Amino acid sequence: MTRRILIALLLLFVAADAHAVLIRGQVYVQFPQGMAPMGGATVQLCVVGYPQCMGYMTGYDGLYYFNVNPGTYYVVVNGTPRIPPFFVPNQPYYDLVPVQGN
Repeated sequence: MTRRILIALLLLFVAADAHAVLIRGQVYVQFPQGMAPMGGATVQLCVVGYPQCMGYMTGYDGLYYFNVNPGTYYVVVNGTPRIPPFFVPNQPYYDLVPVQGN
């Protein structure tokens, strides 16, 4: 019986240690002259297996941010999936690779 209690307490301790993670990324646009940040891009962060997504519109610098719990997500930019499923670990920050918005 004490072993079950110990395991339950350990699970509670580990679950309580999960904090919100700040995900950061950037959307850029490709021009014949080169690349530039894409302001006003619609970015959605979606949880794998969950029907709803969180939305964000990039600033002039093409940057976007989400506060999320550790888990598996994917990114949709301007209606097109751009980053395949990835796992967000339990750490303060998680940077994503820049993606093309056009």
